[in-house]
Amino acid sequence: GIRCCSSLESIVVDEANPIFISSSDGVLFDKDRICILACPGGKFGSYTIPDGVTRIGDSAFSGCAKLRRVTIPASVVTIGDVAFDQCAELVDVRFLGNAPTLARNVFESATKATAWYSPTAK
Repeated sequence: GIRCCSSLESIVVDEANPIFISSSDGVLFDKDRICILACPGGKFGSYTIPDGVTRIGDSAFSGCAKLRRVTIPASVVTIGDVAFDQCAELVDVRFLGNAPTLARNVFESATKATAWYSPTAK
């Protein structure tokens, strides 16, 4: 799949596609832009999930070995299975709201990651 393509930095989807839509940052969302489906394996540096996204899908960021920081908005309530698996360089995960429901092994193999929560988070 696209997650294994470590050089792929962006996914572009035709706006007329009835199922998928991608953001300007090249990340694949469902048509309603409430669920992140896949981040390309070559995504690097920092990524801020858009406000309004409620779910990070199963394996959505899996294999993004160059991704270092992710900011998760308060709108996210669920993070799927192994969503951040094989993110070897992920060091900083910032939650801007309450702790979402986490599936199993969300940060599998992301052993350098530190999660930060807002002081007002529940």
